[in-house]
Amino acid sequence: QQGLVDFLLWLFPESTNMNLHREIWFAIIEKLREQNRSICEALELPEEAVDIEGLYKLNMDRMKNKTNDYRFIFGFSQHLFKTKPSDIPVSVSDSVVGYLYLSQSEDVDKVDDHTEKLSAFLNAEKDQQPPVYIGFGSMTISNKPKILRAIIGALRLTSQRAVILRGWAELAIDCLDATRDSELIKYASTNVLWVESVAHDWLMPRCSVNVIHGGAGTTASALRAGRPIVVMPFAFDQGFMAERVVDLGVGFRAPFV
Repeated sequence: QQGLVDFLLWLFPESTNMNLHREIWFAIIEKLREQNRSICEALELPEEAVDIEGLYKLNMDRMKNKTNDYRFIFGFSQHLFKTKPSDIPVSVSDSVVGYLYLSQSEDVDKVDDHTEKLSAFLNAEKDQQPPVYIGFGSMTISNKPKILRAIIGALRLTSQRAVILRGWAELAIDCLDATRDSELIKYASTNVLWVESVAHDWLMPRCSVNVIHGGAGTTASALRAGRPIVVMPFAFDQGFMAERVVDLGVGFRAPFV
């Protein structure tokens, strides 16, 4: 809990607008409650085992009594920049420690529930290049049919297969219209594998191209995989990440979705 509070303080280190801070907190607290319920259910713990309301109070108290005696580390690679940006303070640049990765599971076949299907799909066409990975993580999409028509249309035009992460947008073949999109649905039925979740460190190196939204963590995994990257930014720092990918010469960017 303390770690989340420190994160919020880092996010708004000089903010004096408590109302703004409360609004941002309320935007995430319901998601925290939902995740808390799932975790407590899985661990057979009472829901009150994690005090979400107490976390909120602690956060507000810390916001009202901010101090500067914190030491932060920044988990990104210094090689993300060809040259060190001139506006990064020394105190920050000295705390850039590189990307932080979990050790890959020794039993990689158990990384996620879809590995058996994924392995079969990846190895189905020996004479073709590996499939494309397409995943937008926690991004939501208001016009899912439009995005899917563009994605599957591009796959069909270039005769590519793909692994598509459903993600928070809940992308699925049934988002398309059975009449209007019949050809795309037919193509996707044999050339697209839809997955609920996936271990990036396992899948990305096995794909020919990784198409992502440009979230910091996802971009880190894509860079580590060593495959070409296409960034389709939605919001936040994703446009910046897209620029970094292009500037490093390891991929391309699309316009903001």
